[in-house]
Amino acid sequence: MVSNASDPAGRIQTVFYLFRIRYEIEAGEAGMRLAAESPDNRLCTQTIAELRRELAAPTQDLGMVEVGDSAVRDFLARLLSAYDEGMRKST
Repeated sequence: MVSNASDPAGRIQTVFYLFRIRYEIEAGEAGMRLAAESPDNRLCTQTIAELRRELAAPTQDLGMVEVGDSAVRDFLARLLSAYDEGMRKST
């Protein structure tokens, strides 16, 4: 699903949708799972970089049906924090 998104915002929203809505995984666990992905997974590393840029300098509303922009950003910030922690542990 992430690879089918048409732009960075779509990829970021898809990550949120998959972890939070579809699979009901908490942000910390989601970040750790992404950190466990192979470093050769270019789509994962690209999406993480896009997520970092969007959280640092918002360009558009990431909200979805019944989930506002601030709730999406909060989840993704916690996911990114856990991802970074997982990456530090793996090195």
